[in-house]
Amino acid sequence: MSNPSPAIVAAHPIEGLRAASAIAEALAQKLVAERYGLSVTAHRLNSERDQNFRLRARDGRDYVLKIANPAEDPAVTNLQTEALLHLAEADPALPIPRVFTAANGAHELAIRFDDGSTRVVRLLSFLAGAPMHTIEASTLLRRDLGQCAARLARGLRDFRHPGAKHRLLWDLQHAAELRRLIDAVPVNRRRLVEHFLDGFEANVLPALKGLSKQPVHNDLNPHNIVVDPGNSERIAGIIDFGDLTCTARVNDLAIAAAYQVADSDDPLAPACELIAAYHAVSPLEPAEFAVLFDLIATRMVMTVVVSSWRAIRHPENRDYILRNNDAAWARLNRIARLSRGQAMQQIERAGNSGTRQMSADDRAISTPDMIARRNRLLGPAYRLFYDEPVHFVRGEGVWLYDAAGHPYLDAYNNVACVGHCHPHVVQAIARQAAVLNTHTRYLDETVLDYAEKLLATFPAEIGHVMFTCTGSEANDLALRVARTCTGGTGFIATKTAYHGVTSALVELSPSLGLPAAKDSHVRLVPAPRPAGEDTGEIFARHVRDALDDMTHNEIRPAGLLVDTIFSSDGVFADPVGFLRPAVEAVRAAGGLFIADEVQPGFGRTGEAMWGFARHGLIPDLVTMGKPMGNGHPVAGMAARPDLLAEFGARSRYFNTFGGNAVSAAAGIAVLEVIASEGLIENARRTGAYLLESLGQLQARHELIAEVRGVGLFVGVELKRGGIAGTPATSESAAIVNMLRLRGVLISAAGPHGNVLKIRPPLVFTTDHADLLVEKLDQALLALPQAGLAAAR
Repeated sequence: MSNPSPAIVAAHPIEGLRAASAIAEALAQKLVAERYGLSVTAHRLNSERDQNFRLRARDGRDYVLKIANPAEDPAVTNLQTEALLHLAEADPALPIPRVFTAANGAHELAIRFDDGSTRVVRLLSFLAGAPMHTIEASTLLRRDLGQCAARLARGLRDFRHPGAKHRLLWDLQHAAELRRLIDAVPVNRRRLVEHFLDGFEANVLPALKGLSKQPVHNDLNPHNIVVDPGNSERIAGIIDFGDLTCTARVNDLAIAAAYQVADSDDPLAPACELIAAYHAVSPLEPAEFAVLFDLIATRMVMTVVVSSWRAIRHPENRDYILRNNDAAWARLNRIARLSRGQAMQQIERAGNSGTRQMSADDRAISTPDMIARRNRLLGPAYRLFYDEPVHFVRGEGVWLYDAAGHPYLDAYNNVACVGHCHPHVVQAIARQAAVLNTHTRYLDETVLDYAEKLLATFPAEIGHVMFTCTGSEANDLALRVARTCTGGTGFIATKTAYHGVTSALVELSPSLGLPAAKDSHVRLVPAPRPAGEDTGEIFARHVRDALDDMTHNEIRPAGLLVDTIFSSDGVFADPVGFLRPAVEAVRAAGGLFIADEVQPGFGRTGEAMWGFARHGLIPDLVTMGKPMGNGHPVAGMAARPDLLAEFGARSRYFNTFGGNAVSAAAGIAVLEVIASEGLIENARRTGAYLLESLGQLQARHELIAEVRGVGLFVGVELKRGGIAGTPATSESAAIVNMLRLRGVLISAAGPHGNVLKIRPPLVFTTDHADLLVEKLDQALLALPQAGLAAAR
């Protein structure tokens, strides 16, 4: 998260400068010499609000001096500065201005003029080239702009600043307020304005809540786009971040596209070239596609309405204010001839063609050919999802995209817990990989920083952490620690559990379907089926029976290993606290409680960072995996210090890649995203909404016997004949495959494979939940006899 820069120094006067309407070029030169130590020649640049100067230094380098309007809120100016600094780190190759420091090290100077007013001063790099509005744009140039705009949006996705929520008239989400300015528009043009504002209010306003929000440039017009002087098909710079604000992400694309609409018989064609390129780099969500045309039209309306209004208020600056007006009216008239349906189809086709064009697999390899190649190279032990396997080539947020550009709503992959390809995590991995990557036999501060931040999320009694690469390795290490510290060899797990693939863990992972050894020291117990207040006691009774059997067979207990959401068993979260009696029984017998948090950890329950917290327990050992690095292979085991003291005195552990610096950087980034984006609260809020929506679906479909779960981990159990009926195993498999064909990814779990398992990335929203429920409803109705069952 970015905070206001400490680089704004206390206001101080500079002799000879006055806060007049215009600052002399000579005085700008004096300011730069005194505060930046540069000898320059200044030339004034056009600007509507601030005062900007192009500077030429003695060494031939060019700069831009920006002197903010005295009325500008310093927090807003600092927002722009911090955004540029953030982008320079997030995407160093992005063509944006760079911020220079003053002689005192500050990125911004608060200069008090001798009339008492104060202005914020910044020195930026000058991006040479021709403004885009002065040249005839080509298809390749529009594509480059689309890609740059997408990179800009991705770079700002995880940028946070308290000034980002300031209110702007030019923010498209407030376009309905334009109605109060319509009197400034010529009478013969007002009907056109009202037509598109009606469309905005009918189609965009209801969808705003569900659109992805983030800071955006918010003014990607051709005056703010600089074209490379040596290559007219390449963008050399995106400038003027003065309208930066936090709004719907798609607004930025709509603004850029609005200025590419043509005064021709196919007015959207140039804009669609830009949209296709944007979508190929930063894929749009279906909800964004649905409002893009309305937003493009609204931006064009905003241009003509606001400029007409401001020209009346500021006649002295009329020419600058109205510079885009005539072209905007002409383009508005062109798109007014299109039907909304036609326009939406054209835009969606552009998005799909862009994804295909930029896809990593444009060779149109057939699925059967790829499966055959896979079998030949990887052998028969691997498995594929779905009757018709799917080939993904990119992912972003909650979406995965196949080679043809089709989007799939990912409601299953908890590995990418903060969303596929989250830029903050990707950038953290890239930065650290470019500097150093070693193991835990060398000192490394990044690894220690991660350990410190991770342990801060646990109860105080959990004081150490050891790193591995996979959850299997973490669980295997936990077994070693438990055996060493208890002297026991017996472990208890549930009958359909999954804990890993090592030789030791296969016995504790009956969901793999492998037979247990005859002399196994593992005892399997039924999962804790909901039984109200008796759930905990029933489960504890099964655990005590297993302990008694160990005693009968002269096996000393070492521990109880459970996934605290019981995901492979069918998802069992309630009632809160039901796990305690079983844990007390194991500890009384001398064993440890090992909480496998690979599935419920990192905020998925929406109540706390860890699933065991729901039961008011403090485990002896905690294992973690999948979500730790958002796809990067990092896992770990946290423990009570006394246990690791004993283990360390009698044993050692080393893992070449476990605890490497790149993995630690990924882990830190995941924790930062969870905190900065409020993902635990989102899991609580969206999870509650999803459970309620699925409950309503249950009332319409007899096949849904039970909906259970917590946060963004949900199980939907399907049975023929209600809760006491028979497991609908084949129907569950059919629904999983039908949802895949409808662009939604889930899986199934439980002893009979009849529990639909839903565990999306933590950035899942209520709109995504609505889409999931809608598609599940369709799949249920498509089952044989489903229509009759739903009608009863």
